[in-house]
Amino acid sequence: MLDYIEQTPTSLLEHRGEYDAIIGWSLGGVLARQLLKKDMVEAKALISIAAPYQFVRDEHYSDAMPKDTFELFYNNFQT
Repeated sequence: MLDYIEQTPTSLLEHRGEYDAIIGWSLGGVLARQLLKKDMVEAKALISIAAPYQFVRDEHYSDAMPKDTFELFYNNFQT
């Protein structure tokens, strides 16, 4: 996921700033967590609803979506 966060859509970066709270649901919760971690936004609180620990499967976390499925999702989101 960190690789993809580097390619953040410009529309999202237009909303950079400091917030009282960032709220994310599912993939949005993962994205919110990464945006805070990368210091792309600042917030006093993160509210993450039903966000998995990790969204893309790897050798350490098998309860996530396969990488090729995520890449297809990501590529379709970009267009």
